[in-house]
Amino acid sequence: MANNKTSPNGLAELERRLWSAADQLWANSPLRPSEYSAPVLGLIFLRFADNAFTKAETELKGRSTGRRVIGNLDYQAKGVVFLPDEARFSRLMLVEESRDIGKLLNEAMKAIERGSEAMLKEKFPKGKYADVPGLCKIATRKEIETQGWSLNPGRYVGVAAGEEMSDADFKEQLEAQNEELENLNAQARELERTIAKNVAEILET
Repeated sequence: MANNKTSPNGLAELERRLWSAADQLWANSPLRPSEYSAPVLGLIFLRFADNAFTKAETELKGRSTGRRVIGNLDYQAKGVVFLPDEARFSRLMLVEESRDIGKLLNEAMKAIERGSEAMLKEKFPKGKYADVPGLCKIATRKEIETQGWSLNPGRYVGVAAGEEMSDADFKEQLEAQNEELENLNAQARELERTIAKNVAEILET
């Protein structure tokens, strides 16, 4: 079943609450919108990023083994921004009211940037682009043609070289990935039903 926050009604409620908060700031704050828009948008970004990170963190915990530590790339493979501890939204919500939230928000954003910078330095130590298995690759026109003109990155970047994996670890990861695939398929079916319903309602009007 679709998440209430991402359903049409949930998004409408979120939009209503955001506009209500904006009206409150407009009416009761001496600041101009250009002055408070950046930190407000930053908090909204961190909130959603934290939700996605927490979900991915739960899913990835079962894949960590004694030989393989979950890192930035595992989160990026799920389309999730890796958040260091100092960039967690939950941490910002626990600070004292006397603290400068704007400053802490800036520090959180810089921590996210440093994490990405460290990953880039690790993958591109010479500071220049190079094909990295499992991450990126410059595909030739011929290669794209061979793949039926598909632009799916997975067809070109391949997989990163890793340490040997036991049969038990392989089975565990395969089961976790299969479960994730089933969840994604269920979400896709729910989204398809929602779209069909919305289209039908539009055509009836």
